[in-house]
Amino acid sequence: TNKNLVISNPLQLELENCSVYDLVGRLVFTKTQLGTEATYTFPTSDLSSGIYIVKLLTNDKMEMGQKIIVKN
Repeated sequence: TNKNLVISNPLQLELENCSVYDLVGRLVFTKTQLGTEATYTFPTSDLSSGIYIVKLLTNDKMEMGQKIIVKN
């Protein structure tokens, strides 16, 4: 109901960027130089309902990905 993507960073890793892709592989949005916050919140109200892939990249080039479902 909040229409937000909330990312937890409990280890407070230095995040270089966060990218969201649709299932076709198109970049939907990206945020850069995020820092070491414990949580990040990004609005999803402008996204269509569907499945997306969120990729996080740390400053030491470690990459993590997760599928999410957006219902708008």
